[in-house]
Amino acid sequence: MVNALARRRRLLILVNLLLLAALAAAGYGLIMTPIDAPAEQHAADVKPESIADIGDHAARPLTAYADIHKRLLRKPLFDPKPTTVARRKAAARKPRLTLTLTGTVIEPGFTYAMLRGAAGQVKFVAIGQSLDNATVTAITANSATVKFHGDSITLQVSRGGR
Repeated sequence: MVNALARRRRLLILVNLLLLAALAAAGYGLIMTPIDAPAEQHAADVKPESIADIGDHAARPLTAYADIHKRLLRKPLFDPKPTTVARRKAAARKPRLTLTLTGTVIEPGFTYAMLRGAAGQVKFVAIGQSLDNATVTAITANSATVKFHGDSITLQVSRGGR
């Protein structure tokens, strides 16, 4: 049993020595300067056109790749499509029509709609006139059609009024 423990201890010591040697070799490789360092100093004199003709990419100097470090690598490769939520919000931003139709007057040469505005006042409005950003486009016996923010809305005569 003592021999088995001694063998395991020697094995662990050997493994630790190997790991220490590998760590020392890696540290030495990081500290050492590359052998081709003088060639890189002369490569700065080479024109970019001649660099493009080099077939072996490993032979290019590091200065040829300098523009890669300036790029935003986390930027998406394409512009994302606008979401439908943004379209819904744009549609929801349209103000509500605050007009109500209280009555119509239709006689030859005298056609008006009685519209109650946001402030509660009732006004007589003819075709083509506006009230509260709504333009009257048509008037019939019991309805009036108004154009409000690009939408055509038909108002019916309210029963009972306000």
